[in-house]
Amino acid sequence: YQIKIKNTGNSTISQIVAIDALPASLTYVGGGSYDAGTKTVKFEAKNLEAGKEAVYFLTAKVKDAKNLNDTNPE
Repeated sequence: YQIKIKNTGNSTISQIVAIDALPASLTYVGGGSYDAGTKTVKFEAKNLEAGKEAVYFLTAKVKDAKNLNDTNPE
């Protein structure tokens, strides 16, 4: 996954935090700071200038592929 934090304001943001919860069907692999107790991943951007964005990556894997919906049209 790609996580973007964008400063749409007109001044620098000294610190902003994005927190995302992983669905039960995924296992955390890497990226950000993971809290196993809450199953959330945190990304922090510091000194984000106006109009700029910070880009982060989160890697997760599917726990059990047989629980996925079949999206292959036939």
